[in-house]
Amino acid sequence: MACKPFYLNQDQTYNITRLRSDLDVDCTSLQVYHIFAFILTVIYVIAFPAALLYLLCKNLYWLPRKADSLTEDLSHENTDESHDSLIANDSQKYPSPPTWLNFLCENYKKEFWFWEIVELARKVTQTLLITLFGWEDRLTVIITTCISVLFLLLHARYRPMKSSYEQGLQMFSLTVIFINVIVAANEFPNEEEVPLSVLLVLLNIIVLVIIGGKIKQFV
Repeated sequence: MACKPFYLNQDQTYNITRLRSDLDVDCTSLQVYHIFAFILTVIYVIAFPAALLYLLCKNLYWLPRKADSLTEDLSHENTDESHDSLIANDSQKYPSPPTWLNFLCENYKKEFWFWEIVELARKVTQTLLITLFGWEDRLTVIITTCISVLFLLLHARYRPMKSSYEQGLQMFSLTVIFINVIVAANEFPNEEEVPLSVLLVLLNIIVLVIIGGKIKQFV
């Protein structure tokens, strides 16, 4: 699916296939790698995010509910001995979440602990569609544009990030992505290509400058 055919005669009986992301690569020489590419894609695109989501669910969704259940049990107990026993059992069965999971959820509000996986799914979906089918496919253009709009609306509606600065940065970044998608999905006159290219470069530079300014505050 990531290959594009080029017909060499008017009858379209003879063609060559080239890798869409790199037209120098002949797809006929890639047959050996198809199975390996499929396995790695499934592992990286599906299994890896699913594993991260499982770890987040286990440590940030199920365990807190077990803790709430424990609190209710303790409220019905009167003796210090039963209290200490329940606490000891709970510490063994339901340990505190590991600190290495913080990078997945520390930027989000408590109720949006899963949002990083949602963002990962967005990035993977958009990249996969463009890589496999290219902008020539109208369905790819429609789905990619809809995803960009949907995430802009979701971020504006729920504001899942703790920091207002990071929330604003994310909104601006999603807006830049949406503009890039719109420009890539439509054909413009040749005389407008240079101004549009300059605009897109400036928007992306602004995102980098904002990120750089935030990083500088922590240095």
